[in-house]
Amino acid sequence: MCNKWAKFILENDKSKSIFVSGSNSTTSKEIIKKNQLKDVVDKTVILISDNNVYLYSDAVIKTATLMKGLIKFISIGRIIPLKVRNYLYDLIAERRKKLSWNACKLDKVYSKHERIIY
Repeated sequence: MCNKWAKFILENDKSKSIFVSGSNSTTSKEIIKKNQLKDVVDKTVILISDNNVYLYSDAVIKTATLMKGLIKFISIGRIIPLKVRNYLYDLIAERRKKLSWNACKLDKVYSKHERIIY
């Protein structure tokens, strides 16, 4: 589970309705298999909401919308064409290691959080 994004959600989700899970958890493996997401699991954030699967920039925008609060401003990104949004998403994803955004283990502070699914 990529630490920065998961921490951001856990700390800022005013709705308290978003749960996070690493791709190696039992629940995630079942979801990945059921939704045939094996080829994208290492490339994108995956959001399941109301039985819909959201990937790449759509997952980020939908997550921000669900979180409530000021973060909802990200939903304005929907006006940008999907191909452009996903291109930008991929650019950031490719460079996140260089930008130190890829610390992918949650520290002990979050290890017992009630909204983490293992």
